[in-house]
Amino acid sequence: GLWKGNLSAEYLYLSYGAIQFATYSTMEESLHQFTFLGYQLPQSTVSFASGFATGIVATMCTYPFDLLRTRFAAQGDVKAYQGFFDSIRAITKSEGIQGFYRGMWPSLVQIMPYISLVFGTYDYSTRWFQLAKERSTLIHYISPFQDIICGGIAGTVGKLGVFPLDVVRKRLQLFAREQVPVYSSSVWRTIREIALHEGIQGLYRGLVPGLVKSAPASAITFFIYGQMQRACDEYNKRNPQKIFP
Repeated sequence: GLWKGNLSAEYLYLSYGAIQFATYSTMEESLHQFTFLGYQLPQSTVSFASGFATGIVATMCTYPFDLLRTRFAAQGDVKAYQGFFDSIRAITKSEGIQGFYRGMWPSLVQIMPYISLVFGTYDYSTRWFQLAKERSTLIHYISPFQDIICGGIAGTVGKLGVFPLDVVRKRLQLFAREQVPVYSSSVWRTIREIALHEGIQGLYRGLVPGLVKSAPASAITFFIYGQMQRACDEYNKRNPQKIFP
């Protein structure tokens, strides 16, 4: 039961992670070269703008996997879908292709500020670490864990910042299921309905499990990304013919 929707989740994480970091790196490099009235954009603006664009691209490309993951996780004893491919057939037949994108608008509304917060916080935390290392020898003892610490902080800040929208996204993804209250397709109406019937705390239902998941996931993701990036840079230095951009 704890692994419901795991296959869809794995497809989602693999594709989303690859698209996310590729898009962010490309956007960041492009914005660093962009000038406005002769001035370069500050790093904070570059980070938030790159994260904003990354959220749009990655979400639109991988959203069907996100919807399937949520549907599988919400299944009770009576299963609506017997497997991954059965769910694709069932949703296509009953809801059409648009069924795979139900609730995508609140996902975009949520993910754009979320990714911006995550990457913005990560960049800020990384710069703070660099400055702190110049002023204190104590920081050198934990510097090997810099990516993990900064990634964990970034994941926590991002999740706290947009969690109510995450609740709305999941409610709308379950829109077609009979055992789930039916909400309007409007983000703001859904927020109002939740607040009216469940109180403000309803918008933060599941926050603790969300933080327990997002903080270590973000920490591990940024740690592995940082290690791989440094390994590729080191390889490029040793080999005149670069194979990694």
